[in-house]
Amino acid sequence: MYLYQTEARYFAQVPDGGEDVAADELTTLGAEGVRAGYRGLYFGAERRVLYGIAYRALTITRVLAPLIRFQCHSPEYLYKRTQSIAWSDFFSPKQTFAVFATVSNSAIRSRMPSSTNSAPTPACVRTWRRSTPMCGSTSTSTPTRPP
Repeated sequence: MYLYQTEARYFAQVPDGGEDVAADELTTLGAEGVRAGYRGLYFGAERRVLYGIAYRALTITRVLAPLIRFQCHSPEYLYKRTQSIAWSDFFSPKQTFAVFATVSNSAIRSRMPSSTNSAPTPACVRTWRRSTPMCGSTSTSTPTRPP
């Protein structure tokens, strides 16, 4: 099981400066334990409330469902841990996705592949088709193709 399934805790991304208004909105919509984080709000919600928030909230840009939590000391370790996730729980082998790290006060910086034929850099993961590098989010948001 993943963190969002066992803890029912989520992260709402919020535009800079909108944290107070978004916190009030989340609380009004039924979220519990709302607290500020870097560029967003952590909150708890049962599934019914979560769906209501995703459908009705006006002040948040996205809700992320955390899969795993770990201390990350290097891009290589981030890459290793993203490979340990059973991505087939979320996507079929024909779909692509990306893994992005959002960090603050960290020495880790995002790296993108220099070309589509290169080996993946630590912040990227290869698809099951092995020939296509891909990048995306460790949340359960809609899969996207990199530009």
